[in-house]
Amino acid sequence: FDTQLDGKGILNGTVTASENDMVLVYIPGTSFYSIQKGSGPFVINSLPEGTYKVTAAIVQKTADTGRYVIHKESASQSVTVVSGKTVSLFFTVAGD
Repeated sequence: FDTQLDGKGILNGTVTASENDMVLVYIPGTSFYSIQKGSGPFVINSLPEGTYKVTAAIVQKTADTGRYVIHKESASQSVTVVSGKTVSLFFTVAGD
């Protein structure tokens, strides 16, 4: 996989969270996201060049639809993605 050929970059990083929290790292207004349980690494591939607001949030599954919904937004950071490069972010999120 060569990101230099497709004009896109990679966003990666680490989330610190409670082991039982479901964490969504996403870029509002786009379809780019990563979801995980508890602490650990995340990766969002194939991002077009640009500056993005990246948000980490605690999500919960609804009883009626079984879909995940944002329970609590924890942090946002601005990041600039450059073609062929990887940029890293670090989030700490906390549920109630």
